[in-house]
Amino acid sequence: MKIKIVGAYGASLSTYHLTTFILDKTIALDAGSLNIMDLEDQLAIDHIFITHAHLDHIGGIAFYIDNIFALTNKTIFIHAIPEVIKSMKDHLFNKDIWVDFTKLPSEGRPRISFNELKLFEPVEVNGKIITPLPTEHIVPSSAFLIEEKKKYFLYTGDMIRAPKMWEYVNKLPKLKGMIIEVSFPDSLMNIANASKHLTPSLLRKELKNLKHMETEIYIYHIKPMFIDEIVQDLFPKTVDRNIKLLYEDEIIEI
Repeated sequence: MKIKIVGAYGASLSTYHLTTFILDKTIALDAGSLNIMDLEDQLAIDHIFITHAHLDHIGGIAFYIDNIFALTNKTIFIHAIPEVIKSMKDHLFNKDIWVDFTKLPSEGRPRISFNELKLFEPVEVNGKIITPLPTEHIVPSSAFLIEEKKKYFLYTGDMIRAPKMWEYVNKLPKLKGMIIEVSFPDSLMNIANASKHLTPSLLRKELKNLKHMETEIYIYHIKPMFIDEIVQDLFPKTVDRNIKLLYEDEIIEI
């Protein structure tokens, strides 16, 4: 299992791109920057899993579909919990903001199709078993637990807490790695709490709920304008977890 980091940040600047991770070339986890990949790589995508409907996680889908529309006959499946799908249908693919690609080129064979997920119920896609787990964010959201050949990896999406997610993953024999957010430095704790994002100290608090001490922890969604301050908060003199920052074009091997 390989995860390529296309976009790893919580804001869009010149060399910082919005959240997009590619799982073994054919599955996208969130899609803020899905459209910036090479065209050949975009055409390889079959499935897109969306944690929540904020624009920095879904905006790239609009231009991605436009890029590949006339170059393939396949249907791209977008998977998410029902509340997320409803938001995407109501506010993005609604014919006013963007084309409703669920009806083009025909309703019988559209370019995109939505698949509603149920929390805790796994789906099998391209040899991976993917299970949505509940997280708390300012809008409805879910994490995704990915399993292949008894190896497990967790992508939390944006969150401030997730007690049921931790309870679920703690029952696993082992959790190889996880991608979890940190958006703001501790000095902006008021903004983090209001927007339901993590800071370094809130992250350490949440990680106390994870029993798997060997898990490799990858940090994403940092706001680039605060990156230096976040790094100072994130790596004090003593760190009891294997924490790493994600870098774009990096590949995580599980």
